[in-house]
Amino acid sequence: MAGVGTNFILERILSLAKAVAAREGYTFAPNCENNLRLLITSAVTRIQSEPLNQEHAIRTAENNVEILVLEMVRNATRGDNQLHEDTLEKAKRKLCPLYPFC
Repeated sequence: MAGVGTNFILERILSLAKAVAAREGYTFAPNCENNLRLLITSAVTRIQSEPLNQEHAIRTAENNVEILVLEMVRNATRGDNQLHEDTLEKAKRKLCPLYPFC
């Protein structure tokens, strides 16, 4: 994936996270989406700075963002169709270390 920009990879992973949330009947609250975007941006920077096969690392990130979002759904307040910052923090506490996010 030489030459693929950070924004392209970021949007690819963020779009997947949104699709997983939507499949489960959720959306991201604005602050949560901002925090998730920052987390994914850091993950993409990490992927691009490591001497690994980037496409493999991106696929790993895609698999792991799905795991992260599903854990966020498990932590969501019943009756609220939005995922909030607390669900992201709880998921990170449970799952980390989770490459490349933490």
